[in-house]
Amino acid sequence: MRVEQMADSRGSLKWIQRLVEHNPSVLNSRLQEVGALATDRLVWLSPFFEDGYAEYRDADFLNRIGQGHLASALKGFWPQRGPQWDALASDGAGGGLSV
Repeated sequence: MRVEQMADSRGSLKWIQRLVEHNPSVLNSRLQEVGALATDRLVWLSPFFEDGYAEYRDADFLNRIGQGHLASALKGFWPQRGPQWDALASDGAGGGLSV
């Protein structure tokens, strides 16, 4: 499921939109500093203005990070309309990050 979001003017939604769209290297560096990433080579896939700042869930989030083949496993594990991820990234080596 793909859910468009408004450009937010406050709170965490505003900051994740701004960082991913305008300064992803700051976000990557900070995630690496706190040990959440082994690499700073993330490619952010959402949220972006041209995609309606969309947030993704279920099979659509897996497709977005290049892991669509896991959709049936996710369906067996997590109920439909599971988490809706604020931001998605790929590490370019088959791994993904959902925030």
